[in-house]
Amino acid sequence: MLLQPNFRRCAAHYFDDETHVAVYSDDTLTQAVIDAGFVIEHVDPGFLPFSMKSRLPKWRGLVRLYLNSPVKPGAAQMLIVGRRP
Repeated sequence: MLLQPNFRRCAAHYFDDETHVAVYSDDTLTQAVIDAGFVIEHVDPGFLPFSMKSRLPKWRGLVRLYLNSPVKPGAAQMLIVGRRP
């Protein structure tokens, strides 16, 4: 399982974190996982917000609602799930 900022969704803020030294989008990271010999099971290009730093509360129910919602405002973190063949 990989959780990573998606450059296509947060290009303006991607390099605000000094640990972001390589550019990845859902397409490029999915291909890298396939090239490493894994089988992709699931890709969600907009799984979580770019950052959890916000004034909104982080109550378990609100997080669950966000994750299950078809509309995810600010979603810029991608989720890629793969498995070994």
